[in-house]
Amino acid sequence: MATVIKLGKKDDIVSVIRRIKDLKDKEVVFELEKGSLLLSSSANLKLIKRTGETLGKKVSVTTDDELGRLLAIKAGVLLDQTEEDVKRIAPRARMFSQTKRTGVGDLRAKRTLPKSVLKVDASPLAKYLTKGLPKPRFAKVYKTGLISLLALAIIVGVVLIGLPQANVVVYARSEPISRDIDLRVDKSASEFNPDTLTVPGKLIVRELSQTKNYPVTGTRVAGEKASGEVVIYNGTNNTLKLLASTTTFTVDGKNYHFTRDVTDIKPSSQNSNPNQPVPIVAAEGGERYNLSSQTRLEIKNAALGNRPEVYAVSGEITGGTSSAQLALSREDLDKALIQSTEDLIKTAETELNAETPGHSFISSGAKVEVLAQTANKNLGDAAENFDFTVIARISGLVFKQSDASGLISQQINSLLSEDKYLVEGAEQKLTTSFKSLDLGVGIGTLAVHFETLVAYKIDQTNLSRILSGKKASEIKEILLSKPEIDRVDVKFSPFFVRKAPRFNGRIQIETVLSQF
Repeated sequence: MATVIKLGKKDDIVSVIRRIKDLKDKEVVFELEKGSLLLSSSANLKLIKRTGETLGKKVSVTTDDELGRLLAIKAGVLLDQTEEDVKRIAPRARMFSQTKRTGVGDLRAKRTLPKSVLKVDASPLAKYLTKGLPKPRFAKVYKTGLISLLALAIIVGVVLIGLPQANVVVYARSEPISRDIDLRVDKSASEFNPDTLTVPGKLIVRELSQTKNYPVTGTRVAGEKASGEVVIYNGTNNTLKLLASTTTFTVDGKNYHFTRDVTDIKPSSQNSNPNQPVPIVAAEGGERYNLSSQTRLEIKNAALGNRPEVYAVSGEITGGTSSAQLALSREDLDKALIQSTEDLIKTAETELNAETPGHSFISSGAKVEVLAQTANKNLGDAAENFDFTVIARISGLVFKQSDASGLISQQINSLLSEDKYLVEGAEQKLTTSFKSLDLGVGIGTLAVHFETLVAYKIDQTNLSRILSGKKASEIKEILLSKPEIDRVDVKFSPFFVRKAPRFNGRIQIETVLSQF
């Protein structure tokens, strides 16, 4: 189904042609209002049709304007034309009178000349009669006026022929182009080879060190330690002694310790316990260490062994509070090591560029051997930041990005159609990563994504001759019908000139690249 686009009165031929180029549909119908600029000439409608045919699209128009419908029929683009519309533009027969006109010469009477005429020399008489009379100045005035008119005609001719000039700026269409290709980086190659897709490489080895400050992101729960009293039940027949340094009370993964050594723990039962309550304190701070009364705790002691009949029952264990605190974590140390090795690779690349400019050293082409690493804080220490020092041996295979982009550019040029070319000086984006790497032999496979810009060539042969004597709208119509042209600017000088000069040398055509 055709796409219908309604155009305003002020839409000109340039904007319509641009729409036709941008549309993806193969059939489009333009709805024109009465008084539209496009209905001022059938040339506009013919250009619309010709542009559509060039781009392989069917273009039609529809309008309520009677004159516009006639112009559309003549151009062959009216969508809903009727037989009545066709009859309106049928040629009308001219009526000619069959009566022979009488010429002025037929009315003139025939003059009869005498057979003989007497010849008299009147020159002496004329000289006598005009002797002493002033001569008329008419001949001198006539001569001066004739010279003035001739000079004016020459000036006007010079102005009309030599002064007019047309400047036409043609914007060539451009478009991005990208390629994905695998290249071979070889340390034994001396220059890039388009046939084998090989670029020269270079092996480097560097021992580098770095000390850098990093922020701490790990956290730990801190706060006041919970404390209280427990009663120990001794289900054995022996009196026990438990030391604070070797005894731990546990419940639900929480640990508590004596505040002092406890001796003379007598045998007891659940119904009879002669032992007195003893104080304990939580191993760490936090609200989770608070316990309700009558909570049973297991007793772990290396000398006692596994004796479930020896246990403790708590009173209320209270006073534990919680707060978050920054603390050095394993993740902080791992992140610092990764960042430090990346920094060392960049340092190696900077040193390499100073020695041999233009080489690229990427992380996928490098091997990092950490010789030593240390931090000025211990794992779990409360801190906001820490210093991390690493010593590493960096080895890798490097290459020149200019070799990679030059090789790919040659590949693109060899496959481009004749009407396109790579834009010299255009931005080139190169993304590289090693797919495989063997540092032992100095060879790697490099995956490359390459982006740049191509533009269309514009043939200016006989273009000045074709454009001579044309109006600005006609020049744009001719040039915009070419798919390789994006837009056209036309300027005439002086200000009163409305058409391109007839002389080709006065038409200046400049081709510039349309920015993508």
